[in-house]
Amino acid sequence: MTPADDFRCAPWTAAQGIDPIGSATRFDRLVTVEVPGPWPADVGALEWIAPLDIPAGVRVQAIVPESGREDGTVLLTRWERAGARLAGIDCLVSADEVAESLATLAVGETPDADVTTAPDEVLVCSHGARDRCCGGPGTRLAIEVRAALPHVRIRRTSHLGGHRFAPTALTLPDGRMWAHLDAEMLACIVRRDVSTGEARAFYRGNVALDAWSQVVEGSVLEDSGWSVADFDELSGASTVDGDRASVALEWTSGGTTDDRTAVVEVASRYPVLQCGLAPEDAKKQSPEFALVG
Repeated sequence: MTPADDFRCAPWTAAQGIDPIGSATRFDRLVTVEVPGPWPADVGALEWIAPLDIPAGVRVQAIVPESGREDGTVLLTRWERAGARLAGIDCLVSADEVAESLATLAVGETPDADVTTAPDEVLVCSHGARDRCCGGPGTRLAIEVRAALPHVRIRRTSHLGGHRFAPTALTLPDGRMWAHLDAEMLACIVRRDVSTGEARAFYRGNVALDAWSQVVEGSVLEDSGWSVADFDELSGASTVDGDRASVALEWTSGGTTDDRTAVVEVASRYPVLQCGLAPEDAKKQSPEFALVG
């Protein structure tokens, strides 16, 4: 096994033309906490996060503090599902209150703290200790897109899943994950300056849905445009039989409820590279999904 730059996971995956749809991490609640780096490969080992009893459907992320505060306070943010979107609150707490406040937010309660409504934001994975394709490219993406989106909060975060699709990002409050981004494309997605047909090639899926339903929702996004796909309500039900599933998707947009049923299958399985190692040395594989009817 000879390490080679030719086998970095994200460029290799992009070169294979693998569709990222269906790779978004599903959750109903997201909690972020500012933690200075460097982080370990698993942020679950961090002092504030390790003791947490994290409920199912909850994800906890570390955030790079972009600037220190003179009073030493730490910013925690919770995004909670409210229909198809997520509603966010910011909590500013002292360092000795972080552990208790983080545990409170993780179970869906609100701490006794300075709480305000969170602005729309973009989380960009820049977790270099997890994967080098996220570290350098993700950090550059976050820096570059700030210039294009000066009125949007851009934050660097820990592993979002899917390092093979780096640079990756999560847009909030719509709860969509994106792949293989550059600053121009990410800015166009956030501003809705790109057609949904073009954006679909970079789309990993909606975090409200399971992988099978994400594939069907991706087709709705592609076909219907932003005005429809900025849903008010969204739900999906998948009946899985091996490498195939029947999906029933339902959504409400602009006061109108609609639905789509479809069959999704695993079209192929591909190696998830460890950066520097050849595909045959990969320790796991991931499915590539396709809409078949």
